[in-house]
Amino acid sequence: MALQDQRTQPADVVHLEFRLTDPSHPFVGLSTVGDCEVELIESYPRRTGGYRSIYSVANADPDRVLGRAAAIADGGAQFVSRRADGGLLELCTNGMSPAAFLAEGGALPREVTAVGGEGRITAELFAETSDHGVAEAFLATHPTAELVAHRQRSEYTAAAGSRGLNEAVRTRLTDRQREALRAAHEEGYFEWPREATGEDLAERLGITPPTFSQHLRAAERKLVAAAFE
Repeated sequence: MALQDQRTQPADVVHLEFRLTDPSHPFVGLSTVGDCEVELIESYPRRTGGYRSIYSVANADPDRVLGRAAAIADGGAQFVSRRADGGLLELCTNGMSPAAFLAEGGALPREVTAVGGEGRITAELFAETSDHGVAEAFLATHPTAELVAHRQRSEYTAAAGSRGLNEAVRTRLTDRQREALRAAHEEGYFEWPREATGEDLAERLGITPPTFSQHLRAAERKLVAAAFE
């Protein structure tokens, strides 16, 4: 029997979502400071070993956050930009973060966030990679983590549904919501690691970061509703 051309087959994408509560993970530990909201913006290896990571922190006293960061990060911590309620925090660690572990295993981290001591990591990979192997390896290495979502879809199915999403973008989103969504897409906001922060995009659009976040979240909420309809 002749082998089928692999390029003609639908590529299945697997979405994994993990819940983490171990405060030794920097993004989880930082979120225990008051009502702090933490989001990983970028992370890359250091020449001396370990990783350098930039986190966006909000809704917390920067001094308290920095104090907590100093107790967590074994390679140092500092704010690279600072606001009254947070800013961009640089952490250097000697070990491998959960997100980096997934990336090394072939899963692309899409979102790494935490609030109130509960962290979430969403990642995706093609089904040709052993998704169960990636998840099992992650859970074996991070025994307190929990796999809370495992979804698989065909790229063909996703492409077929894109017409409906295009219609939703055109008819459901306001001009400002479309503008925020387009800017986020063009500047790499949805990539991992992120190529632009919410502050960068807000400056580009001439609005405040909270206003940009409000427009983007509203657009995302409407598109998710359209997708499930």
